[in-house]
Amino acid sequence: MIRQTIFTALLLCLAFVCASDAAKPSAATMPEAPSPEARKSDPVYKYIDAARADLSDGKAKLINQVMTLSTDESAKFWPIYNEYEDELFALGDQRVEMTRKFVTAQAKHSLDDASATALADDWFRFESQRLELIKKYHHRIAAELSPTRAAQFTQIEHRVGTVIDLLVASELPLIRNPQRS
Repeated sequence: MIRQTIFTALLLCLAFVCASDAAKPSAATMPEAPSPEARKSDPVYKYIDAARADLSDGKAKLINQVMTLSTDESAKFWPIYNEYEDELFALGDQRVEMTRKFVTAQAKHSLDDASATALADDWFRFESQRLELIKKYHHRIAAELSPTRAAQFTQIEHRVGTVIDLLVASELPLIRNPQRS
């Protein structure tokens, strides 16, 4: 309940932060995260980074409980996992920026056909990239540890990702009907 309240506050924060960014031109490509310097002063990314640290700790505990890696397996697995997580977080930043664009358009009642198409294209691209990322690391873990270890990794990531997706989806408003003239 507390996390959901915090997530709702994050979305409201996004709405206020994004409303001030509405004058910026909208790109047709996948949105980029802010620079490391700008990220430090962005309240959304401050929250995201703190939530990611908590999530990483929880996922590491879950992985250790489920996979019960030997010392040799741990020495191989964790460096691979850390690379995966870095790439996953970079991809997650793209989702944050897509959410900013969507919340801005909703707040300003400016979600027209062109911006709806661009947002949908960005979402499909994000989902494809996320699937390719998990497949890449599944194959790598299968090769360096075992197919069973790779399947465990994939299952854990799928479950955690599904919960995160559900939290995000449950807090985002549905697209309003377009304004008719």
